[in-house]
Amino acid sequence: MEYLPYLGIAVVSFLGLLAGIVLGAVSPEEVVSGRRWLLLLKKAVYILLIALLLYYHHTLLQTATVLVIGGAGYLLLNYRSIYSLLGMSLGILYFSPALLHGASIIFLFGLPMGSLMASTRKNATLWRMLKSTMKQMWLIFFLPALLIPLILLAFV
Repeated sequence: MEYLPYLGIAVVSFLGLLAGIVLGAVSPEEVVSGRRWLLLLKKAVYILLIALLLYYHHTLLQTATVLVIGGAGYLLLNYRSIYSLLGMSLGILYFSPALLHGASIIFLFGLPMGSLMASTRKNATLWRMLKSTMKQMWLIFFLPALLIPLILLAFV
């Protein structure tokens, strides 16, 4: 796969978090009443991503890497650490036929995550939340998502 379309896929998969922040800022009362369901949806989508990674990676080293990423993400479900793991997962899926499926799952993961983030920042404006999230997540998500395929391309 070419690298430029992959860059677009990485950006679109990240937009789920920004869309979730917008949804959470637009309807904060829905987020408060459905917080339990959003947390459950976030965990279910993360488990679905780990299952997808396990299905497409069959060697022992790849399986161990996926299990470490999955276990670390399940234990550290705060948004900074989980998005670095999601970036690594997207980078691992670069050579996989399930790249679009993985990117879609990451997009879906961002919707409840962004809604929950917006509900915790009640006094911030929508623009300030989006701007601070983009600044923080640039290195956290995009650096692993963009560097892992470049490193893997050097060995292929």
